[in-house]
Amino acid sequence: MPKPPGNVSHDLSKLSEAERDNLPRHTEKKNGAYEVWYITGFEPEKDFGFWIRFTLTVPPGISTDDFQPFADAGKPLSAALRKPLPEKGGNPDHDASGAFVWLAVFYLDKDGSRKVRALKQSFPLESFAEEWDRFHISIGDSSMTHGSAQGRVKVGEQTASFDLTWEQATIARNLLAKALRKSKRVKTVVVSPNNRIKPRGKIRFGDIEFNLENAYATQSHIIGTQHALAWRWGFATGFEEDESAVCEILSAKIGMAGIETPFMNSYRVELDGGETAFTGLGKIFRNASKFEDGRFIGTCKSMTRKYEIEFDWQPADLVRAQYHDPSGQELYCHNTEVARVTLRKHKRPFWFFPWKPARTLHAKCGCFEFGQRNADPDVGGSYAVAPKFAE
Repeated sequence: MPKPPGNVSHDLSKLSEAERDNLPRHTEKKNGAYEVWYITGFEPEKDFGFWIRFTLTVPPGISTDDFQPFADAGKPLSAALRKPLPEKGGNPDHDASGAFVWLAVFYLDKDGSRKVRALKQSFPLESFAEEWDRFHISIGDSSMTHGSAQGRVKVGEQTASFDLTWEQATIARNLLAKALRKSKRVKTVVVSPNNRIKPRGKIRFGDIEFNLENAYATQSHIIGTQHALAWRWGFATGFEEDESAVCEILSAKIGMAGIETPFMNSYRVELDGGETAFTGLGKIFRNASKFEDGRFIGTCKSMTRKYEIEFDWQPADLVRAQYHDPSGQELYCHNTEVARVTLRKHKRPFWFFPWKPARTLHAKCGCFEFGQRNADPDVGGSYAVAPKFAE
């Protein structure tokens, strides 16, 4: 359970399980932490996608007890919060520590060509504010609650804004097995407090406005002290054959006790009125994955059911974002919200019978990203980054 800074008291008894999973947890990490709240979504009918991300990076050696709740947000914070991160493996032209808001949009231009535009704005750590009796965070002019996100991103003369609301989920979804979520050896944990939502509202980028009328999205919360060595994540819903179906994948390689693990594959499928999770420790090393240029295929199975989840994309569909660990080590995330997705279900009556196709579903848009320690040279798009904040 997250602990409030200082002597701030809070009552979580009226919050849903999902909203509690959205509450900030950086105060639980004493040796540096990063914390992320993101919304990724798409509107298939318009071939449009978006990515909104709130990030907090707290370097080692800074006490997060100095963070203030909203009630004291105007109160000066410790000067230690301005302490820069070491530039170990980092790029001095980018901020590593601080609070960040960014927005990316993926859309078709008038001539039918794919356009990806993205902005990232940096703020000092002290600009981050939070409430402790509900989920409500704020960075600069942007804020997020369990059922809404509003904000503005400005880089030079470029501006973008978003104003979204959605029906709040009451139960969170997990792609990590409980044993991994509780393990002290796992340095990053992710949960989806609003796993499948239908946001409404507007996103504006420059002079272009996008009205969300029949969009799908997922909202997740990440807390950690170090990113995975490499990862692939994907989410899809709103399939043409069954709009209520959901599939989500996470394939990650991490370092544990000085050992680099193979890719661990965790999958979750909602189809035909039920949910099938392949997320346990006994599954994640048996589930299969194949990642090649422009395609990811994940395979998971039980005794009588097998699923194949395929994401396809083009380099022009992607945007590249630079991340930092709290230590200052840099890495890169390559993201698209307009991947094509195919979900195949196979069945058999007993384990020794051959598999037979049962259903095939297609989605025009889906979320997919891959992260690694080096930038993919085939991905040309990247965020316009605001200059460093004054120290």
